[in-house]
Order: sequence, then C-alpha cells, then structure tokens
Amino acid sequence: MLNSEDKLRQLVYSRSIPKALSNAIYSVQQLTGASVLKVLQPMLAAMSVSAQGASNIILPDGKVEPLSLYLLSVIPSGGGKSYLQSIFFEPIVSFAKAMDSSYKEELDSYRSRKRLWDFTEAKLVKDLNKLSYDDPMVKEVEQRLAEHLNSEPKEPVAPKLVFENTTDYALVEGLSRSHGSVIQLTSEGGAFLEGLKSQSYSDRNKIWGGEYFTYQRGGSSHSLTIYGHERLTTFVQVQPLDAVVDKLSDINDNIWQSGFLARFLIYIDTQNQGLKVNLANSKISEEGLRMFRARCTELLERSRNCQDRTQIKLNTAAEEHYNLLMSLFSHEALSQPNEASRSRHLKKINIVLRLAGLISLFSDEPNIITLPILKLAESIDDCYQEHLMDFINGQHNMHSFKADNDMLLWVYQNAFRGLILKDPYGSALLKISVSSLQKNAPNRYRKKDSLYPILYSLEKKGFLYRAQERNANGKLVIHYIFYLKTIEIYLSENNLLTPHGQPYQPY
Repeated sequence: MLNSEDKLRQLVYSRSIPKALSNAIYSVQQLTGASVLKVLQPMLAAMSVSAQGASNIILPDGKVEPLSLYLLSVIPSGGGKSYLQSIFFEPIVSFAKAMDSSYKEELDSYRSRKRLWDFTEAKLVKDLNKLSYDDPMVKEVEQRLAEHLNSEPKEPVAPKLVFENTTDYALVEGLSRSHGSVIQLTSEGGAFLEGLKSQSYSDRNKIWGGEYFTYQRGGSSHSLTIYGHERLTTFVQVQPLDAVVDKLSDINDNIWQSGFLARFLIYIDTQNQGLKVNLANSKISEEGLRMFRARCTELLERSRNCQDRTQIKLNTAAEEHYNLLMSLFSHEALSQPNEASRSRHLKKINIVLRLAGLISLFSDEPNIITLPILKLAESIDDCYQEHLMDFINGQHNMHSFKADNDMLLWVYQNAFRGLILKDPYGSALLKISVSSLQKNAPNRYRKKDSLYPILYSLEKKGFLYRAQERNANGKLVIHYIFYLKTIEIYLSENNLLTPHGQPYQPY
C-alpha cells in the first residue's frame, strides 16, 4: 500500500500537473535528494506569495476565495530548510530588492519635489504677507496658495514583502501600509505557536479568509483596519521541539479548536534525513526552475496593484465536481473522530480551491480551473492530510506506550496501596480499586478520560484483569487485578529496572 509520499510522487509527475511545476520539483529532487513533500512546502509558499496579490478565485455563487496559503514545516536542524527555501524564493528575494530600489528612486524624487513645494509655499506666503488687506491681489494669491497646499507631494510608503520573525502588530501594520501582499517567514516556530493567543487565532483566520476587521493592539487605543483585500502567506519552519510536537498532536487543543492549524498545510520530517546535494545536477536544476521562477516574477509584478486582480474561475466540469466536494467534505467532517481532523476537514474545500487556483496560474490556461486540476489539488491535499493524521496517530501511540509504562512502574512501586493476593501457582497479584487508582495514581492519569484508556490497554496486553464484587452495602465495585510477576519481567526486559531490582521513577 502506497504511503502519502509515494502517492504524492505519482501525482506531481503525472500529466495533469503543469510542466513549470513538475520540472521544478524534479530538478530540486535531483539536486538535493529531498522528498516530494519537503520540496513542495517552500515551492507552494513561493507560489502563494507570488500569486496572492495578482489573482482571486471567483466561486459560482460570486464569493471570493483568496489564494494565500499557510504552511508549517517541522524539520530537524540540518534538514535543509534554509537551502530549499533559498532555491524557490530566488524570484521573491529579487523582487523585494527591486521594490527597495524603486522605493529609493521614488523617495529621491519625492524629496526633490517636496523641496520645490516647500520653496513655492514659502514664496506664496511671503507674497501674501507683503500685500495690504485691501489689495485686490490678495484673493488671487490666497487662491494660488490654497491650490498649492492641496498639491503637497505624498511621501512614498516603504514597501515590505517579507516579514521575518515579526510581531502580530508589525505584521498587521505592514499589511495595512504596504501594497497589501506579504509573506511571514519564521524559523522560531516554537515561539510562534506558543505565543499565539485566542485573539491572534481569530485575526489570522480573518486575514486568511479575506475578511474586513479592525485590529486592536493590546493595552493601546490605537487600531488598524484590514479591509479584506490584503493577502498574507505564512510559512513557519521549525525544529521538532517538544512544545511544537505537543501542540500539533494535541487534537483537542485550542489551536485546533479555533480552526487556526486547520488552515495549514503541515509537513513533518519523520525520516530525520538531511539533504544530499549533488552539485553535478546544479545546471539541470537551474534549467528546470527557469519556467517556475519566470512565472513567479510575472505574478509578483502583477501583484503591485492589489486592487486590480484577475479572476480565476472554474469551468463547467470543475464546478460540478466542486459542488460535490462541498457536500462530501461537510458530511465527512461530522464523522471525524476528533477536533483536529474535524476542523481540518471543514477547511479542506478552501485549501483544495487555493491549491487548484495556484496550479492553474502556472498552467498553459491560467485563470481557468479545469476538472483535472481540481482533482489534482484534491489529491495533493489528501496526501497532506494523510501525512498529518499518520503523524498524530503515531504520536498518540507513542504517548499511549509511555502512559502504559508509567502506570506499570507506578503499580510496581506502589503495590502496598492495594491487596496482595496469590494466584493458584503462587505468583503475586495486586488487587486495587478504581477509586484508589484515581486518588493515588500519577496526577496526569487520575482523571477517567486518561485512566480508563490506560487500564483498557494494559488489560489487552495481559497485565491485568477486571473483577467485580459487591461491598457490604451491596454496591457493585470494580477492582483491577495486576499480575505483578508479569509486570516485573516486562520492566526488567525493557531496562526499566535498576540492577538492584528497583524500578526507575515514572517519566
């Protein structure tokens, strides 16, 4: 059975993907030896920031769907994050430099015009002061002065396309002041996720959706208005720190419940492999990237005027499939087992549309989403979603394994809290009630939601069995009978006991 990476490899080298994209992916893979998903992350980020200011998707009901993507990559140190980003971001960096150069020219021109304007103003004021009150020339000079004051040159706004490791306020201010299309890059993913508050989730969700809102800075009366035409690409790259992994794998965390993480295309490098750069393929790589980079540059040039965006539409066949997906994804979301997969499913149609829109802009028929492109985008997102859920399930299995070991260690250390019995073969058994476990087990496992799954898991593994009996009041009481010898052998074989036979402290 193919995993998400194998499926994605087949997709990106299929005929339905534009050559500008397949050539770029193939070339970078040949150069670096990186997986398709690893290559796709910075590539999609570059596509998003290039296109988001140039085009919008217009849905059949007339609603506007932006093209901006939020992406999160969890890659160990030395995994090639910066190198891959530099390959795909070459046109973005060049465009940002060109914007800076153009701004400096505009600033020089403004300063020259402002000096002339100041000189003219001073001269008109001087001429007016020379005239007596009843001089017939007063009205004429006053009119000339008023017209001049209305023609004061405006200082150009310093453009900023790339925001790195910035604050929420600086980012929103940049969106409201600049040309309205920016990318946020951060390598401090742990701080980024930990530092986000519920208000940050809400504001970033609104920016992602192209909504109008007023941003209020905490502890200040100053506010900024986002009108809905501003576009933000977010590309977070982070090492697999515990704080980040816990955030991603905690399926009921606020960051999932708010729908914030559900808007991300998430890649986790579980192989922990660095790049294997083959410089012999560098020329091939440059040639393969040529079409991709040229298209990014073209879109960035068009994005200078964010108010005048081209419209991407679905053709008839794609529109029919879109209506089917709308119904399907909404229905599937209701049947998802947890908040993470449920919220991700609710945003799936938006992400699929955005991927399809971006792919179409790099095709031979830009501004038209065809059925093959829409299905390709759907399949790509399926691979991302499968990859994420595999990671979450793997984390849960790992946490479950740790929790089981913690409980076995605790039972072995705290046998005195229960009643020691013997089975027919003379082996020690520990009889302990649920209430005793809830009072005395490690704090993080005392709640029923945590305790019962662990006990069920240990029962399936053969470390205990349940027994029911009635107490003196006739009330049915459940006890758990642990096989102490079996537990001791397990702890010993798994190096969880010291040479003196004492268990390590639960971790």
